Amino acid sequence: MPTYSSGSLLLVRKVEGWMEYFGYGLCYVLFLKDGRRILKEIQKSEIDHQRYVLCVSYNPKNPSEELPRDFIVDVYKVIMTLMNEGF
Repeated sequence: MPTYSSGSLLLVRKVEGWMEYFGYGLCYVLFLKDGRRILKEIQKSEIDHQRYVLCVSYNPKNPSEELPRDFIVDVYKVIMTLMNEGF
């Protein structure tokens, strides 16, 4: 599982039709109704895959959470990441 450092640059592509289909197991930036933007791996919901998605964090300190699909405003697939590891 990749990790994304603070300050990483992401190349993303807007996902059209995400309500009908998610490419599970991939990393996405989700824009939420409360104004937050989250970077998560999306997996199939264990509760109800029609109404929820399972958001898995790459940070082991953050637990996975079931997120209602209707709480998501926009979805962007992460295509590439550029990280500065320092010198």
